[in-house]
Amino acid sequence: PMLAQLDASYCGKLTDAAIIEDANRCPKLAQLHVVACFNLTDAAIIEVANKCPKLAQLDVGYVG
Repeated sequence: PMLAQLDASYCGKLTDAAIIEDANRCPKLAQLHVVACFNLTDAAIIEVANKCPKLAQLDVGYVG
């Protein structure tokens, strides 16, 4: 898919598995906003960064 921007901020039920699957399916992701997604861990954010080489903007305020 051509998805380049994803704003999942305030999605309280967003899981590590879901955001990693998004990264697997959207390698051209350039912007990701997951503010206040309290279930996400550092490991998931690192995995997304590794899978999305075009990621230039990452907003992770107030994650788990």
